[in-house]
Amino acid sequence: MKNIIKNAFYLSFSILVVCATVYLTKEFVALRPQTLPFVGSILEPFSEEGVQIRAKAYSPRESMIYLNRDLLHRGLQPLQVTIQNNTGDSFYLSNSGLDLPNMSSKAVAGKLTRSAIPRAIALRIAGFFFWPLLIPATIDSIITTKNYFDIRRDYYAKSIKDHPELIVPYSTVNRVIFLPADQVADEFTLYLQESNSGFYHPFEVEITG
Repeated sequence: MKNIIKNAFYLSFSILVVCATVYLTKEFVALRPQTLPFVGSILEPFSEEGVQIRAKAYSPRESMIYLNRDLLHRGLQPLQVTIQNNTGDSFYLSNSGLDLPNMSSKAVAGKLTRSAIPRAIALRIAGFFFWPLLIPATIDSIITTKNYFDIRRDYYAKSIKDHPELIVPYSTVNRVIFLPADQVADEFTLYLQESNSGFYHPFEVEITG
């Protein structure tokens, strides 16, 4: 009888661990970074003279494809900014030239992974009463931490940064702005600093959907 109870316990324990691992792996799937799409004329990207700037608000589907998360569901609106420098001059791009409340990649990653905290606490509390639950609680913590740093690294690479980035002549740059969903406007002003003169050029940018 003891052997039956013992075997039933081990079987239940194994099933619990497998189910928890599968659930947590699906819940926090590893990032699969996607290249940002070009916004504008793909056939003739340098047919227009001067500096051309376009901005597009991501839909939930586009957010999932290019950012691997539905940020709109979390109260954030991603905007992709495509800058075509069709001139012989170089420009600097940075957050200081943006008149929108762009959230940092660190803040966005923290907001996305913060929702895992209640589950982690619940699993650890339950683990004090039923110790096998400490295993999925540990797995949850490891996966959550890994995903935080993966998201932060990927979003930092795709975002407009605090330090100036050089936009060389006849090149195209794609960057993402992370806005609180309640602060999205129809247009904004982006200032690019000319590398030679240091002069700031203002560009009025309309946001398309």
